[in-house]
Amino acid sequence: MPLSNNAYNLATGNKWILTIPFKSIDQKFSANNVALNLTNFSIPELTIESADISQYGRTFNVPTGTRNEDKTISFNYMLSSNWHQYDILYKWFNLVSNQDTSGYEVTPSEFLLDLSVYVLSEYKNPIFRIDYIGAWISALDAVDFNYQSAEENIVHGFRINYAFYKFEGLG
Repeated sequence: MPLSNNAYNLATGNKWILTIPFKSIDQKFSANNVALNLTNFSIPELTIESADISQYGRTFNVPTGTRNEDKTISFNYMLSSNWHQYDILYKWFNLVSNQDTSGYEVTPSEFLLDLSVYVLSEYKNPIFRIDYIGAWISALDAVDFNYQSAEENIVHGFRINYAFYKFEGLG
Protein backbone atom coordinates (compact mmCIF):
# COMPACT_ATOMS: atom_id res chain seq x y z
CA MET A 1 0.00 0.00 0.00
CA PRO A 2 1.64 3.29 -1.03
CA LEU A 3 1.87 6.10 1.51
CA SER A 4 1.26 9.73 0.66
CA ASN A 5 4.12 12.19 0.90
CA ASN A 6 2.46 13.68 4.00
CA ALA A 7 3.36 10.51 5.92
CA TYR A 8 7.05 11.37 5.52
CA ASN A 9 6.83 15.13 6.25
CA LEU A 10 7.46 15.42 9.97
CA ALA A 11 7.04 18.69 11.83
CA THR A 12 10.60 19.79 12.58
CA GLY A 13 11.06 23.55 12.51
CA ASN A 14 7.65 24.79 13.55
CA LYS A 15 7.19 28.05 15.42
CA TRP A 16 4.37 29.26 17.65
CA ILE A 17 3.17 32.85 17.93
CA LEU A 18 0.62 34.02 20.50
CA THR A 19 -1.33 37.18 19.70
CA ILE A 20 -3.04 39.16 22.46
CA PRO A 21 -5.51 41.91 21.46
CA PHE A 22 -4.12 44.33 24.01
CA LYS A 23 -5.50 47.49 22.39
CA SER A 24 -8.84 46.63 24.00
CA ILE A 25 -7.22 46.82 27.46
CA ASP A 26 -4.85 49.76 27.07
CA GLN A 27 -5.99 52.41 24.58
CA LYS A 28 -2.55 54.07 24.74
CA PHE A 29 -1.01 51.03 23.09
CA SER A 30 -0.18 51.82 19.46
CA ALA A 31 -0.71 48.36 17.95
CA ASN A 32 -3.90 46.31 18.09
CA ASN A 33 -2.14 43.05 18.99
CA VAL A 34 0.96 42.01 20.86
CA ALA A 35 2.81 38.99 19.49
CA LEU A 36 4.79 36.71 21.77
CA ASN A 37 7.34 34.20 20.45
CA LEU A 38 6.37 31.10 22.39
CA THR A 39 9.02 28.63 23.46
CA ASN A 40 6.42 26.09 24.53
CA PHE A 41 2.74 25.54 25.24
CA SER A 42 0.38 22.58 25.14
CA ILE A 43 -2.84 22.06 23.30
CA PRO A 44 -5.26 20.91 26.00
CA GLU A 45 -5.93 17.23 26.42
CA LEU A 46 -9.50 16.40 25.46
CA THR A 47 -11.33 13.43 26.89
CA ILE A 48 -14.91 12.27 26.68
CA GLU A 49 -16.55 11.05 29.86
CA SER A 50 -18.09 7.60 29.79
CA ALA A 51 -20.58 5.60 31.79
CA ASP A 52 -21.22 1.91 32.28
CA ILE A 53 -24.60 0.58 31.27
CA SER A 54 -25.84 -2.96 31.77
CA GLN A 55 -27.97 -4.80 29.29
CA TYR A 56 -28.75 -8.53 29.07
CA GLY A 57 -26.33 -9.30 31.89
CA ARG A 58 -23.38 -7.55 30.20
CA THR A 59 -21.81 -4.21 31.03
CA PHE A 60 -20.88 -1.81 28.26
CA ASN A 61 -18.87 1.38 28.54
CA VAL A 62 -20.46 4.11 26.41
CA PRO A 63 -19.58 7.78 25.83
CA THR A 64 -21.76 10.33 27.63
CA GLY A 65 -21.05 13.03 25.04
CA THR A 66 -19.59 15.29 27.72
CA ARG A 67 -16.12 16.74 27.26
CA ASN A 68 -13.75 16.76 30.17
CA GLU A 69 -10.87 19.23 29.83
CA ASP A 70 -8.70 21.41 31.99
CA LYS A 71 -9.31 24.98 30.85
CA THR A 72 -5.91 26.28 31.98
CA ILE A 73 -3.01 26.77 29.57
CA SER A 74 0.60 27.68 30.39
CA PHE A 75 2.66 29.69 27.93
CA ASN A 76 6.41 30.37 27.93
CA TYR A 77 7.78 33.06 25.67
CA MET A 78 11.02 34.93 25.00
CA LEU A 79 11.17 38.43 26.46
CA SER A 80 12.26 41.24 24.19
CA SER A 81 15.05 43.58 25.28
CA ASN A 82 12.62 46.33 26.36
CA TRP A 83 10.36 43.89 28.30
CA HIS A 84 7.20 45.32 26.75
CA GLN A 85 5.49 41.90 26.79
CA TYR A 86 5.93 41.60 30.56
CA ASP A 87 4.63 45.14 31.01
CA ILE A 88 1.49 44.30 29.00
CA LEU A 89 0.89 41.03 30.86
CA TYR A 90 1.37 42.82 34.18
CA LYS A 91 -1.25 45.44 33.20
CA TRP A 92 -3.64 42.67 32.23
CA PHE A 93 -2.96 40.89 35.53
CA ASN A 94 -3.71 44.10 37.45
CA LEU A 95 -7.07 44.44 35.68
CA VAL A 96 -8.08 40.97 36.84
CA SER A 97 -6.79 41.41 40.39
CA ASN A 98 -6.28 44.27 42.79
CA GLN A 99 -3.05 44.42 44.78
CA ASP A 100 -4.52 46.44 47.65
CA THR A 101 -7.92 44.76 48.06
CA SER A 102 -9.71 41.66 46.95
CA GLY A 103 -11.62 41.61 43.71
CA TYR A 104 -11.31 43.70 40.59
CA GLU A 105 -12.39 47.22 39.80
CA VAL A 106 -13.59 46.66 36.24
CA THR A 107 -16.22 44.41 34.71
CA PRO A 108 -15.10 41.03 33.33
CA SER A 109 -15.91 42.17 29.80
CA GLU A 110 -13.00 44.61 30.14
CA PHE A 111 -10.39 41.91 30.79
CA LEU A 112 -11.73 38.78 29.05
CA LEU A 113 -9.83 38.48 25.77
CA ASP A 114 -9.85 36.18 22.76
CA LEU A 115 -6.25 35.02 22.25
CA SER A 116 -4.89 33.24 19.17
CA VAL A 117 -1.93 30.91 18.79
CA TYR A 118 -0.65 30.57 15.24
CA VAL A 119 1.41 27.52 14.44
CA LEU A 120 3.80 28.33 11.60
CA SER A 121 5.52 25.85 9.33
CA GLU A 122 9.28 25.70 9.00
CA TYR A 123 8.80 28.17 6.12
CA LYS A 124 6.92 30.58 8.48
CA ASN A 125 3.54 30.00 6.82
CA PRO A 126 0.49 29.62 9.11
CA ILE A 127 -0.60 25.97 9.38
CA PHE A 128 -3.36 26.29 11.95
CA ARG A 129 -4.78 28.63 14.55
CA ILE A 130 -6.06 27.95 18.06
CA ASP A 131 -8.38 30.58 19.50
CA TYR A 132 -8.84 30.72 23.28
CA ILE A 133 -12.19 32.46 23.79
CA GLY A 134 -12.99 34.39 26.97
CA ALA A 135 -9.44 34.12 28.32
CA TRP A 136 -8.11 35.84 31.42
CA ILE A 137 -4.64 35.79 32.92
CA SER A 138 -4.48 33.69 36.07
CA ALA A 139 -0.75 33.67 36.93
CA LEU A 140 2.52 35.41 36.09
CA ASP A 141 5.57 33.24 36.65
CA ALA A 142 8.67 34.49 38.41
CA VAL A 143 11.53 35.89 36.34
CA ASP A 144 14.94 34.54 37.32
CA PHE A 145 17.90 36.86 37.00
CA ASN A 146 21.09 34.84 36.72
CA TYR A 147 24.50 35.95 35.43
CA GLN A 148 25.33 32.34 34.55
CA SER A 149 22.84 32.49 31.70
CA ALA A 150 23.26 36.17 30.79
CA GLU A 151 23.93 35.37 27.12
CA GLU A 152 20.74 33.33 26.73
CA ASN A 153 17.29 34.68 25.98
CA ILE A 154 15.17 35.30 29.05
CA VAL A 155 12.12 33.08 29.02
CA HIS A 156 9.05 34.03 31.02
CA GLY A 157 5.80 32.17 31.62
CA PHE A 158 2.20 32.88 32.45
CA ARG A 159 -1.07 31.00 32.65
CA ILE A 160 -4.55 31.74 31.36
CA ASN A 161 -7.97 30.28 31.97
CA TYR A 162 -10.49 30.29 29.13
CA ALA A 163 -14.15 29.50 28.44
CA PHE A 164 -13.57 27.35 25.33
CA TYR A 165 -11.22 27.02 22.39
CA LYS A 166 -11.49 26.55 18.65
CA PHE A 167 -9.01 24.83 16.37
CA GLU A 168 -8.86 25.82 12.70
CA GLY A 169 -6.60 24.47 9.98
CA LEU A 170 -5.20 27.20 7.73
CA GLY A 171 -3.17 25.19 5.26
